[in-house]
Amino acid sequence: IPAADGGPTPSSPPLPQSGGGEEPLAAEAAPVAEEETVKTIEEAAVRGAGLTALVFISLLLLGSCCAFCSCASGAAAESMIMRTPTAGRRGGEQEDSPPVLPPRRTSNPAFMSMPSAGSKAEQMMRQMLVSWVIMFTEGFYATQILPYSPDMTEELRGTRSSLGLYSGILYTAYYGGMLTSSYFWAGLSNRIGRRPCMLMSSTACMLMSAVMASTSSYWLMVVLRFLTGLANSNQALMRTSLRETYQHNKADDTWAFSTLSVVFGASSVVGPSLGGMLYGKEIPMLGGWQHRWTLPWLVSAAFYL
Repeated sequence: IPAADGGPTPSSPPLPQSGGGEEPLAAEAAPVAEEETVKTIEEAAVRGAGLTALVFISLLLLGSCCAFCSCASGAAAESMIMRTPTAGRRGGEQEDSPPVLPPRRTSNPAFMSMPSAGSKAEQMMRQMLVSWVIMFTEGFYATQILPYSPDMTEELRGTRSSLGLYSGILYTAYYGGMLTSSYFWAGLSNRIGRRPCMLMSSTACMLMSAVMASTSSYWLMVVLRFLTGLANSNQALMRTSLRETYQHNKADDTWAFSTLSVVFGASSVVGPSLGGMLYGKEIPMLGGWQHRWTLPWLVSAAFYL
């Protein structure tokens, strides 16, 4: 609008400009926000993938157990059919059946006492279920430490120097103990039986796992792993007892031992998966004494229980 006195038109006031220090701050905040968003998305993806893997493994194990249970009774019953008397050489007479002798009492009793009632197929099926549980527990315990062994070793020692050497020592201490005590457990089980030895081994492994959940010393962890191996005889004695049971019932054990291999393979999949997912998690009700490896070891102790 022209001025009333014909003078020059007043110019518009300059627009306020933002301070020069705000633009650098906004430029710095944008990458930080982007990094946080990417990190959040990655964590959500990892959690989703872990839960998906856990659900898939659970369904796989459920299907495998259902398949085992459906074919176990038929396979065990078929393998334990008693032989009937055959026709004699002369006429249609039948040969007398050989006298049935009572089972010889040996120093190697089976690991599971079965009631007298019920068919042999049901008894064998119950023993197979116990064998599957033992095999799965041993496989889970042996493999759940694999994903976090180097990280746990670094945190226990406080340094990354010779990380491969010390994580290897920590992992192999358990098997060194098993190798050392195998002959002792074989002789002891011949004297007192398979079942008492396996009950003692399971109790010792459960207690050792609970102690390792609260351990903060590297060498104490190595010693506890070695002692756990010394006390563990479950896998060897379970296989021996299963073989003796099938031989006593004059049954073929090929199917039984093939299912044990399948169960151990499934536990070798679940062990590292679940161990890696639980590492670093805490149980709120247990307070602040927990370490990053507390929850995996408590789960291992629960399996032995």
